[in-house]
Amino acid sequence: MIRCESDNNYTTFYLVGGENLVICKPIFFYDDLLKQYGFIRCHQSHLVNKTSIKSWKREFGDFLLLTDGSEIPVARSKKEEIKQLLKS
Repeated sequence: MIRCESDNNYTTFYLVGGENLVICKPIFFYDDLLKQYGFIRCHQSHLVNKTSIKSWKREFGDFLLLTDGSEIPVARSKKEEIKQLLKS
């Protein structure tokens, strides 16, 4: 799995093969479950797999570039925490 994206009470899972899976539970339900598998909460609406991060983009804000070509926003409040997680 590459990432999860929230849309109110629904969470879309973006899978490696390009498939998407929509579940009717909010993203916070998966936050603790996926943390042990290397997922990072970079924004209130996004969880990303640490192994899927290609680079960090700074252009009109901070974004994570993922292996599937996605650009995921990084919340200002999460910026330093994510930098530390990526160093380890």
